[in-house]
Amino acid sequence: MNSPYTLALPPGPEALDGIGATSWIDHRAGGLACLLLTSENSTSESALRGMALGLGLAGIVVRPVPVAAHGRVLMRGKMADLDYGHDSCLLQVPTSDPLWLARASTLGAVRVTVGLDPLTPGADREAVGAYLRRAREKGHAFSGVCVAAPGG
Repeated sequence: MNSPYTLALPPGPEALDGIGATSWIDHRAGGLACLLLTSENSTSESALRGMALGLGLAGIVVRPVPVAAHGRVLMRGKMADLDYGHDSCLLQVPTSDPLWLARASTLGAVRVTVGLDPLTPGADREAVGAYLRRAREKGHAFSGVCVAAPGG
């Protein structure tokens, strides 16, 4: 099924340990800060679908990429947190790249993609591109542009 709306609740903190994140700057999209969330180990597909739902993401094949209905990236100096719709927890964005943080802050936006298939931790840019192409073909990825705003 290629809709994130098969699960009504974003996952709680117990599911966050298995979520991997890859960040980069997409120079083809005006230097937009991008974030890909995938399973690193045993994170269930339903937890990832719940995260996509909480963020308000659409299928990756939708063009142009829609603004995410609910998701926000909270900028906190040299770090960022993703508000993905859970009542009591945030996902810390694991990036120490000052350029990524600066682009997210300056543009006030981050493209967030949730992929349902596992991705090897530390995958290089070529592997991430191949992953996104496969996920698009299978209907296993959901994407949207989230607001990036100062966090408290």
